Amino acid sequence: MADEPKPLPRMKPNHRRILEAVLFLISEAARRGIYVTEYDIDKSIFVADVSHLNKYGRPITYDNFVAMRDGPVPSFTRDVLQPGFKPRPFYNEEWPPWERVPSPPDGKLAHKFINPKREPNLRALSKSDTQELSQALSIVKAKGFHGTKKWTHDHPAYVAVWPDKATGGAFPMDYAKLFDEPDPDTVKDLEFSSKHT
Repeated sequence: MADEPKPLPRMKPNHRRILEAVLFLISEAARRGIYVTEYDIDKSIFVADVSHLNKYGRPITYDNFVAMRDGPVPSFTRDVLQPGFKPRPFYNEEWPPWERVPSPPDGKLAHKFINPKREPNLRALSKSDTQELSQALSIVKAKGFHGTKKWTHDHPAYVAVWPDKATGGAFPMDYAKLFDEPDPDTVKDLEFSSKHT
């Protein structure tokens, strides 16, 4: 009988950091005279978390990623961006703290996020967090939808779980494979700290 596969490590998402990271991206885009779609936000969080993880040994948001048709998606972040998201018990503020409006130039179902109702609370994010988020936004916007999709589809953590010929679904990605050199021991430490801080 074959050994049962070990369950993947699952982080406890840092709900506060996720909200502030999203608000930072919306505000930073506005500062640049552009806007962000849900796709831009999802991919910027992925790029920033992976880069910060490899440079500093921890992610920014501690969100868990799934492989979906258009690339890696941060699970809780994606939930937060949906119109039916119920903020409590995660957040105790006027919701949503942004406007979500259709953006037909970006696709039939695309929405852009504009006019944040408040500035991001930068006490929840470190300087390195905001640097990585800003850089990730630059990369995602420069590559555009198709360039970002191809680039993130090539990430080893995505390749490892996306089934050949799949057309849909959401497949949990292995946090250890987000490292340039897979590091299961550090991931165990991160999983523990995400649940006890």
